[in-house]
Amino acid sequence: MQASLALPGGQQTAARRATQPLWLLIYYLLAGFTLLTVVMSLYLSHHLMDAYRRAVEVNQEWAERLGEYAELGQLVALANAPAQAVFESRDVATETARLHMLRRLFDVRLAALQEDLRIHVDTAQAAPLLEDLRMVGETVATMAGEADLIFAALQQQQSAQIEERLVRMNRVYAEANTAFIALREDVHVVQNALFSAQTAAAATLRKYEYMLAGAILLMVCGAVFYGRNLAQRMAQTEALRLAKEAAEQANHAKSTFLANMSHELRTSLNHNLGYSEMLQEEAADLGQEDLIPDLQKIHLAGTHLLAIISDILDLARIEAGKMDLALDIFAVAPLLQDVVTSVGPLLEKNANTLAVHCADHLGTMRADATRVRQVLLNVLDNAGKFTQQGTVTLEVTRAVADGAAWITFRVADTGIGMSPDQLERLFQPFTQADESTTRRYGGTGLGLAITRKFCQMMGGDVSVESALGQGSTFTIRLPAEVSDPTGCNVL
Repeated sequence: MQASLALPGGQQTAARRATQPLWLLIYYLLAGFTLLTVVMSLYLSHHLMDAYRRAVEVNQEWAERLGEYAELGQLVALANAPAQAVFESRDVATETARLHMLRRLFDVRLAALQEDLRIHVDTAQAAPLLEDLRMVGETVATMAGEADLIFAALQQQQSAQIEERLVRMNRVYAEANTAFIALREDVHVVQNALFSAQTAAAATLRKYEYMLAGAILLMVCGAVFYGRNLAQRMAQTEALRLAKEAAEQANHAKSTFLANMSHELRTSLNHNLGYSEMLQEEAADLGQEDLIPDLQKIHLAGTHLLAIISDILDLARIEAGKMDLALDIFAVAPLLQDVVTSVGPLLEKNANTLAVHCADHLGTMRADATRVRQVLLNVLDNAGKFTQQGTVTLEVTRAVADGAAWITFRVADTGIGMSPDQLERLFQPFTQADESTTRRYGGTGLGLAITRKFCQMMGGDVSVESALGQGSTFTIRLPAEVSDPTGCNVL
């Protein structure tokens, strides 16, 4: 099992979704509902305006047609006039020419109106109108024929035929007017049908209006219902933010204080260690052998306390941003030899065996040699502490990835291992696997936390794979060329 320092992007997204509070989801729902309501409002408004525009256009078209039909009726009246006026003027030639001219105008106008109905009007609606226009056309043709007969009878002075033809012509003219009345009535029927269709469309849109009003009412009720909860949550969030800032400021002040106190604490403790060594030498010179064991315990306890203080101060300096890297170029192999020599007694304390596997041509590194050495010693010491009569393996390799060289240090042991819950807390400061581990093996739980922070300061990282009862493997990956640091705060 592997303890990674950060979850992958997909897992982080899933984790954030899983931890989102209900009020936030409801907030997003209301926001989406608001957007949907706005879209529906725009959609409804667009259709209402389109329906209104089409209704105006249709009504205007039929009003124009009625006007054109009225003009056609005037042409029929004018076509009837020559046969009446000829009795006063007695100018048959002139009235005949006027009649034929009006007949041609009527035919052209009638054909245009019929073509308009065929092209722009629905077939079912246009059929009765076309029939009416056809009847008008036939009556006008009949009326014109009767007028020609009247003109001929006048020229021949046939009074009996003139009177008969005039009566027939008036009857045909009345039929033409009846056809025009039927035409206007059929137009009104079409207009009423169109008005009914427009009314039905408006009723349908009115249903959408009701739905939109209901949606808005629901949204308002939801906002009112959850508004107070949202405000409380926001207040709590703001309070948590302020508390977090106050805690960070307090932690920074603590770290700064400890970092500033490093010289005084270490100086006093080093003086005590020096005096304990001097007292051991003086007791040996004076032959007071019974005092030496107690003095050695004092010196050992002081040394252990110095190591603890050093770890605490290192961590405090890192958190306060006062830990600097001393970058230099050094050979990797000699540094490893120095580390192996230093860690030997620590491993032998628990009867462990150290196996070292180094790749050829490890070359050089540009890094902080002191921090690299401290990182390796922390991990090796940790492996030796939790392994009894086992094997600790140090493997070092060099590889190129993404155009850069990387040095990988892998430390594996055959010790007690860790459970998944223990792995999650492994790199937290002042934390060990559990209380029993602290009592049995000692330690402050700072070594691995400092190790991780040093690795991050140098642009690398550390990970661990472990299983309970099967040992652990720590992998330290550092760039062979550490970049100049822009800051040392790696919290």
